[in-house]
This record gives sequence, structure tokens and C-alpha cells, in this order.
Amino acid sequence: MPNGARDDAWRSRGMRDPTTANDGCTCGGRRITVVEMAITVVLVGILTTLALPHYKNLILNQNVKTAASDLQISFLFARSEAIKRGADILIVPAANDWKNGWSVQLADATVIRARPALNPQLSAIAGTTVTYERDGHVAVAPGSLAFRVLGNTAVTARCVVLDLSGRPSLLYDTIRIRRTDATEMTTNRSAMRDPPAHASVPQARCAEAGFFMIEVLITVVIVLVGLLGLVAVQAKSQVAEMESYQRSQAIVLAQDMASRMNANRTDARNLSYVTAALAAVVY
Repeated sequence: MPNGARDDAWRSRGMRDPTTANDGCTCGGRRITVVEMAITVVLVGILTTLALPHYKNLILNQNVKTAASDLQISFLFARSEAIKRGADILIVPAANDWKNGWSVQLADATVIRARPALNPQLSAIAGTTVTYERDGHVAVAPGSLAFRVLGNTAVTARCVVLDLSGRPSLLYDTIRIRRTDATEMTTNRSAMRDPPAHASVPQARCAEAGFFMIEVLITVVIVLVGLLGLVAVQAKSQVAEMESYQRSQAIVLAQDMASRMNANRTDARNLSYVTAALAAVVY
């Protein structure tokens, strides 16, 4: 049968002749090739490789903040107990290193609270026993206790400092943050000034027809899913960090109020701290 008559027969059925379907380099409906799948896997691998260091630094930042907050809360607890008991309270670092953990003890070495060892990636923090006297003051105020990751400047350092009255304060390294931001801005300006050159894509033959729109869309979707996952992790970490900060501040305020009430027990027994509005609350 001539080619023309055969084509007419196939067209009358609403179909195309399979023997001439590839004439004219028409490659519609082609599946994704191994090369295209490999490119997609490489892109996902590159994105994962770029994201992992930032995620690691995020975890280390949280560990540093948690360790510093725990030491601050331990100092507040020891001060409150010293005022409440009317006796000296000791905070003893394990093996003279706060990194190995610490314990809150009475004068007879009775442990009333203990903190296990910190993340081993944190740098050593040498120190000795801190003693809170019965009036809430420290016998000898230690220097600033800095929590940081040795050799990693991307992690913000935090310090716990005791003032003259024995109250601990939590500070962080704002100078390093400003310096890092300035470096990133300089790098971004350089990248904008010298954009990378992209090689032109050569014309492909029919057997290697390049990318279809559906393949490009699939790649974009995969990249967007990865980016959305990173954004979700960052958002959750920020929420957890804010909740941790609010919780620590609530504990600080509650222990401060308890210390003041213990120091003024006469008014506490006379219910001077109970207002009319508070007395009307049903628990």
C-alpha cells in the first residue's frame, strides 16, 4: 500500500501510522531519560549539601543557648534556695569544667539539683565552685562564663555574668553577628556585580531532544519542596527558641518573686502579697 493511502487509512481511524510516527523529529510523549533523572538527583544532592552545614550550625546555636540558659537558671535557683533556707548554697562544676555539667549542693554536699554534661562540641569552660550566701550574694563572683563552639565562628557565643547582688545575666556576641552580616553583604554585592556565565545549550538531535516543559516543572517542584522543608525547619526552630526564652524568663521572674517573699516572711504570713483581685480567683 502506498505511503499516502496508508496514512489516510490511519487518519480515518484518528491514529497515526506507527512506522512513520518519528518522521520529522517529533518526539512527543517521550519519557524522562536516565541523564535527566541523574541531573535532577544531582540538583537535589547539591541543595542537600548546601543545607546541611546551616542546619548543623542551627542545632549548635540551640545547644549553646540551652546550656547558657540552664546555667543562668541554676544560679537563680541556688540564690533562691540560699535566701529561703538561710544557709550557703554551692554550685559545683564537675571536674572544674562547666562543660562537664554542674550540681547545686548544700554545705554538707547534699545535691539538690544536677545538670549532666553538655554537648562535647562546646569548648571547655574552666571554673571553680560558686557559693551563694544566706542573703543571696555570692562570696566571690566568677568571671564571665562563655559558651561557644571551638573553631566555629558561625555559632553565636553566649556568656553568663553575675552582678554584685548575685543575679545572673545572659549576654551574647553581637559584634560577631554584625561582622558576619557585613561579610555576607559584601559577598552578595560581589556576586551581583560578577554574575556567573552560563554555557549555551547545543541543539540536540531527535533521539536526545533535551528537556520538555513537564520535566522542567518536575525539577522546579522538587527544588521548591526542598526549600519549603528548609524554611519549615527554620520556622520551627525559631518558634522553639522563642518558647524556650519565654519559659526561662518566666522561671526567672517566678524565682525572683519567691526569693522576695522568702526574704520578707512576715508579710507573706499575713497574706500581704494577696490582693483583692487575686483572692477572688477560684482555683
